[in-house]
Amino acid sequence: MLFTTVPGSEINLIRSLANNTIEWSGRFGKGWVLATSGDETETRYLSGKGKSWHTHPSGDSRFSLEDWILFLLDSADSHVLATAENIRTYRKRSVENINIFSQQRIGLNPKVSWKLNVARFGKYLCRSQDLDDPYGFLEDVLCKNLGIIVGQD
Repeated sequence: MLFTTVPGSEINLIRSLANNTIEWSGRFGKGWVLATSGDETETRYLSGKGKSWHTHPSGDSRFSLEDWILFLLDSADSHVLATAENIRTYRKRSVENINIFSQQRIGLNPKVSWKLNVARFGKYLCRSQDLDDPYGFLEDVLCKNLGIIVGQD
């Protein structure tokens, strides 16, 4: 679905989709939001122009393991994750540096299978992970190592 919006109100539309029982995802830019619906636990990831976004109908407003992999492999320089309670933005300081780190240090590659990318990412995390708070650790370490800025609304 393509929605046209008043420029500057794209996040409001994404926030309204987060007030749902299913996940949504898509791309957005000035004056437009492209959206696709999923089910209670996942949605299809759309690549293309603009910034990327997705919703979680409930729970933590931080990236899951799968969210991190998709964000690192994506060409978008920023991503919005919306829940009913919160909006979180992830912005890459340098897409080029992140691509190099993702490929050389982690081993991520958009041309290999999803299973192999998950395995490689898991191996990278196991080398230095604090298992008491995997999402918090993941966010702290990846943001520090990759130069990702996280903002909250």
